[in-house]
Amino acid sequence: MNCRMKLFLQSTLLLLLALLGGLEVRAEIGATPQQSIARYGTPERDAMKESGLLYFTKGDLCTIAHFYQGHCDVLSIFSSKESMGFPDPLSDEQISSL
Repeated sequence: MNCRMKLFLQSTLLLLLALLGGLEVRAEIGATPQQSIARYGTPERDAMKESGLLYFTKGDLCTIAHFYQGHCDVLSIFSSKESMGFPDPLSDEQISSL
């Protein structure tokens, strides 16, 4: 499975979990890249020039932030642990830490 397909599936799964499970994500939509770096730490991968994305890993959570015109317009948060190619569900503790 290529990286883009995996990212798409992970993002779609998170969205479905949020819609079906009432997941509240205290997202930083509208944040600048600098504000996101202050919140999540140094990005593991900086793909701002290629695709407008910053990839962060903090603890057992992965965060992917997409930026358009200098502000975050999409934020995906999921478990860094995976089973069968999909992120493990977030625990209640992980959700409350968001």
